[in-house]
Amino acid sequence: MKGVQAKLDYSQHGGAVVIGVNAPVVKTHGSAGPDAVANTMKQIHTMLEADLVAKVQAFVADHKEDLAARPENDVDGAAE
Repeated sequence: MKGVQAKLDYSQHGGAVVIGVNAPVVKTHGSAGPDAVANTMKQIHTMLEADLVAKVQAFVADHKEDLAARPENDVDGAAE
């Protein structure tokens, strides 16, 4: 059970990555302690090293038509 607890402990993983912005953004819990903040900083550093923002932008640009054609993107509700 301790292994499961460790995997679910947000303080060990940083925060939630926000995709679709022009800079690395990670949302961390408001009551995050020092370990969570440190791990969030590591997470942002990893994102910067991997050039994640540029890779996401390139992926979206390369697959724009495919992404727009997905049924869940139908704003008229016809896909429901």
